Formats: sequence, C-alpha cells, structure tokens
Amino acid sequence: MPEPADQPAKPDNAAQMSPTGNVDWTIMLATYFGAMLIFYPLIRWLFRATESSEQLLHALIVLGAAGMFLMLEKRRRLSLVLTHDRRSVGLLAASFSIVAVCLLPLNWEAPGYGFAQAALLLIAFGMTLAALVHYTLGAKVARAARGFIVAFTCFMFLALALPILDWPMRAIAGRWSMNLLGFLGYGTQLQLANIPSPELVLTVAGRPFVVAAECNGFGLLSASLLLTILLAIYRKLKAVDILLVLFLAMVTAFIANTLRILVIILLAPRVENYLLMHEIVGLIFFYGALGFLWWFVYGFGRGAKKPEGTA
Repeated sequence: MPEPADQPAKPDNAAQMSPTGNVDWTIMLATYFGAMLIFYPLIRWLFRATESSEQLLHALIVLGAAGMFLMLEKRRRLSLVLTHDRRSVGLLAASFSIVAVCLLPLNWEAPGYGFAQAALLLIAFGMTLAALVHYTLGAKVARAARGFIVAFTCFMFLALALPILDWPMRAIAGRWSMNLLGFLGYGTQLQLANIPSPELVLTVAGRPFVVAAECNGFGLLSASLLLTILLAIYRKLKAVDILLVLFLAMVTAFIANTLRILVIILLAPRVENYLLMHEIVGLIFFYGALGFLWWFVYGFGRGAKKPEGTA
C-alpha cells in the first residue's frame, strides 16, 4: 500500500472551482441561452402580469428587498465561478425533463390540464434559475439564495392564481368587514352591482364602498407568504415550523386587510382627502403586518434553548 505521501494530493478548493474544469463555459452559456429562449413566453407573461398588477409588483419588491438584505447581512462577496457540479447539472436535467413532458402530445386543452402544464413550466423555470445561480456564483451563494429561488417560484404561482383568487378573496374581505361592522353596530349590506361592470359593494350606514381588486388582500397575502417562505428557509426551520409560520402569515394578512377596510370606512366620513387617507392607512397595515412577520419568523426559536448551567 503506498504511503500517504505517495498518494496523489486532493485538489484544493481553487482547483475545484476553476472555470476550465468540467464543462467549457461557451457550451454552458449556449445551454442557458437556449433555456431562456424556451422560457421566453413564460418570462414575457410574468413581466406583463406583474406590470399590470400593483399587488404583484409590491409583493415582488418586498421579496427582492428582503432577499437583498439577507444577502448583505452575511456580507457575502459575489464573484463569477462558472463551474458546474452534480446539483446544478441535476437541476438542469430535471428542468429540461419537465419541459419535455409539457411538450408531449397530451390533451392540454382539457379542463385543468392547462393549469397543470403552466404549473410544471413554472417549476421547471425555477429549477433553471437555481441551476444558473449555482453555475455562475457557486454552491455557497446558491445555498444562501435557495430561499429566494423557492419564494420567487411561489411568486410565479401566485401570479398564475391571481385571476382565480380575485373574486373569492373580494367576497371574503367584504363579508369579514360586514360582519365586523355589524358587530360594532353599523347597518351594513354586501351586494353585487353593475356600475357598469360587476363590482362588489359594501354599504355602511347608507354609504357605498366598492370592494375593488386592490381591497381583496391578495397583495398583502402574497407579500406575507413570500416573506415568510424566504425567512423560514433562511432560518432553516423544520417542516412543522414552516407550516406554522405560513399559517400565521395567512391569518395575519387576512386580519390586517380586514382591519384596513374597517379603518378606511370609519375614517371616510371624517376626512376631506379620501384618497390620501386610503393610501396612508393601506401602507400602515401593509408594512405593519410585514414588520410583525419579519420580527416573528426571523427570530423564530431563538432563545428557546439555553446552555446547561445558565440561568
């Protein structure tokens, strides 16, 4: 048996991360460029959906700002690595496999199949983004960005679900507000009116308030869920704890949105500039709810365990 000194030395980290190691960078550049061409219709749809929805845009801004803060908190230095490993290759292979399934001659026009195809493509795109981060910035940064990639994939699902959830969430927000105002002694009525397009109208003491798309709470709900997912993965919470904080995020968003509507309705007869009051109250409850979730999820579990022998 050869002596340890006679055995070949293991490559150091610098050699392992060499961009000329495994695959020529031009081949990988062409691979990712081709992937972006494949996903171009999805990227265009996502851009238009976000641009046309203030709720989605705010949720994306919150996600981006939170992700950037967490990256800067650890003071990670970003540098090009341009090296593949098993994880990045596996993510690419899984992504292309899902795309291949979506290209099979199945009956995608059948009810439910179109949504399933879109969902598969969103997952595949998320995997491609994860592989791209892994390839360009390395495994260490990819692990740090894992929460952002997962949250961004969830953001795409929320953009897909927005047209489906709009009216049910309007109805929930309107009914919760009506019940709360009724409990406080106000005469309320919730009805669907054509003015000229269908709108949900909440009448309080004879004064009508339109429960518009911006009032359904989707923006606060989506931002709360994305922020919670990002922080939960960043803090490496257990699966049960993740479910707990996600439930808390949904409850917090629904309560904050209901209270926002309640405060706006109660203040409306007492202020001259209704639009300014509407925006101020909305911002207070929006960022108040997100601030509470950040405080709770970011510090979740800290201080629960103390070393033995301490007071």
